[in-house]
Amino acid sequence: MASNYFKYLAVPTPSEHNWSGNDENDYYLQDPEQLFDELPQPFRMIDKLIGRIIENACEVIEKREGEREAERLKKKIPLCESSEEIQVSGNVNCLASSADGNYIFAGLSEGVAVLSMEDHTVKNVWKTEDIEFVALQVKSVGSQLYLLAGVDDMGLAHLLFYYSDIFSSIKVFNASENISERNACSKFELSDGGDYAGVTLEDCIWKNPFDALQKLDDGSIIGTGQNHVITTQQWNGEKRIFEDMYETYLSKDTTEQSEEKQSQPTIHFLNLGRLLPVGLEQKTQVGLPNDLCVWWNGSHVLFHYILKIPGVKEKIDVEPKANIVWPNASPITCSAVETCASLLAISLTDGTVTLWDLYMGLPISVLAVSVDSAIRSLHILESSYCVPSASSNGHSNAQVLATCKSGAVYLITANAHTEGTITALKKRNEAPGKAISAVAPVPQLSSQFLLILTDGTVSLLDSKDGDALCHYVLPFPHTVAFPWKPVFAFDRDGSFLFIKGDNKISNQTPDQEESNSSLFAFSLLSFYPLDKCTKMKELPQPPTQTTWEQRCEQFLQERLKSVMRRNEEMTKCWHQLQHHAMLIRQGEGFKEDSTTNRMLNKST
Repeated sequence: MASNYFKYLAVPTPSEHNWSGNDENDYYLQDPEQLFDELPQPFRMIDKLIGRIIENACEVIEKREGEREAERLKKKIPLCESSEEIQVSGNVNCLASSADGNYIFAGLSEGVAVLSMEDHTVKNVWKTEDIEFVALQVKSVGSQLYLLAGVDDMGLAHLLFYYSDIFSSIKVFNASENISERNACSKFELSDGGDYAGVTLEDCIWKNPFDALQKLDDGSIIGTGQNHVITTQQWNGEKRIFEDMYETYLSKDTTEQSEEKQSQPTIHFLNLGRLLPVGLEQKTQVGLPNDLCVWWNGSHVLFHYILKIPGVKEKIDVEPKANIVWPNASPITCSAVETCASLLAISLTDGTVTLWDLYMGLPISVLAVSVDSAIRSLHILESSYCVPSASSNGHSNAQVLATCKSGAVYLITANAHTEGTITALKKRNEAPGKAISAVAPVPQLSSQFLLILTDGTVSLLDSKDGDALCHYVLPFPHTVAFPWKPVFAFDRDGSFLFIKGDNKISNQTPDQEESNSSLFAFSLLSFYPLDKCTKMKELPQPPTQTTWEQRCEQFLQERLKSVMRRNEEMTKCWHQLQHHAMLIRQGEGFKEDSTTNRMLNKST
């Protein structure tokens, strides 16, 4: 009877509503690993040993990180106070340092002021009641001769020169009697030496740069090479196809904003290199930029145009086409060029950074820097990726400082022959009100950069490990003026930092406050032995070959110098292939022996 009873007894399946708190951990579906069979011995023992090794390593890592963090917190960061205060007549909107280190030019609410770097005094002021400069750039074009490119608050582009305490206006590029027909200038940049100028003019809202070219028929506006690139219609078609294929995985709200933003270009003047080996027979191109690099916000494409001074009888091309077009996988967010214009860094919206050796015309490295945040700025630090000299060791590491919108700062170190490395110098900032407003490398210092936050904190950081070397403090009751867009500048040697400050406790009216500005000078060598880190950088000059024969001869010599290195790499590659082939043969021999043993066992 008992056997028949248990024969028809049905065991009910467990249900979730009658679980007890103690039995939840014992339920077999709670641990996904219990769905699989256990490993047999000795693999189970090996798995436990490896797990213990990993756990012990994690504990050691956490302990060391805690010790380093505690040591960092114990370290007291020194405070650097201002060495002097400079009173400037007028509201200072921008600062620009000259390349020879003699002056710093300040854009004022009514003109331009000149500060002498010998005694940190105002040497000269050019006053104009109807011009308020909001952006300024200075280039040295001769002995005590300076060319200034300025943009005022009305969007006018002014070209000035300064010589022997004399200011003079050369030209206003977009002047118009009818204000409604005026095209405002948003950017005005000069090439080194002042041979070329790039002016960005704003008009009505354009969908792409080609539409802007059609609306502006000025001969000085460059073309876009529309016939050489993927058009906007093609990008929109690809986007529609992608959204149709992955409709279930995308957000329901995929509509774009009705208001279209203006696309702002970024330009770089590049020197002679293999990237555009043209126009070398013209002696007028020696020592001058020969390439204009342009990209627009939201665009995937980077354009290269040849800069060529036309002859007397040569016709000017009002719509030149791009000579080189670089398409990218994602839209470009920012770019940077080495001082000698031989290294180009490009960042994309997906967090990828590409480094190009412009002289050789080859990419150095492609690295995925940030995945969760776009890169907002790039700064190239000390590197030897410049025009190679006669020595064979002309190329070395390149270091790039990348700042993300999340507040994280990374140091990228790349080499053409090794895999690049990424070092996190500063983690993303979660504290409100402490976003990064400005990042700038210190001139002539090999491993320091300046970091300014929106709360007014000004710090000097080490680019090797990201540690703060000091904090710059303005005298009470002054604070950093407009910390979300600070006004500051270095001198040429990186010995002094100039920051505009505001008096928070003042009895003056707003008009009286705008009539005077305070610039505070900080000595970078007074608190820390930075002079040991100072390294004067002699910029290598571009090659002066003016014929194809001389340039081809130089390339041939460079190729012959690299024969030994290429032979070593080829020998190493062959050794790796031979070792791989030997492992494959050993594996095949093991399989054959196993098959033979099984056949013998079956026959016996």
